[in-house]
Amino acid sequence: MKLGALIGLIFAMLWWSVGVGAVTSSAGTILQIFGVFIFAATGIWILRRKATLPRQKPRWNYYVVAVIAEVIAIMIVQTWFTTWNLGQLLLPTVGLIVGLHFTGLWYAFARSRFLILSVVMTADNLLALFLPLTPGERLLISGFGSSASLFVTVILP
Repeated sequence: MKLGALIGLIFAMLWWSVGVGAVTSSAGTILQIFGVFIFAATGIWILRRKATLPRQKPRWNYYVVAVIAEVIAIMIVQTWFTTWNLGQLLLPTVGLIVGLHFTGLWYAFARSRFLILSVVMTADNLLALFLPLTPGERLLISGFGSSASLFVTVILP
């Protein structure tokens, strides 16, 4: 499961960058440097920790369906939001879709961490979408919240 943890860590770093992108001034640079350090150290830790075996044989067909549905949904939302000039809602909506896709991963891999991640990431991005926020505040909540959700899931045993 090291590969899965590293993939999750990469996506946590990408979402961290979304949150950092909403921070102006030198604080954003400091946060980005801090994030690179933390994510690199965590990646090394993941590579050195003992690998865990799957609890059951993965059901790859469910994984493939979850990922394909996620990609199609993101493409549709991106096209629709561009057409309707709703770009400020794109990343929180992508976060919502990504959060929902973890339900499929929960079913495919029978690991409760994916269901927990789905609930937390979906709730975080729903807040970012529906609270009366500025576009920058939406990115802060969506980016840092999604990153934290993924990061915690990655470091759990």
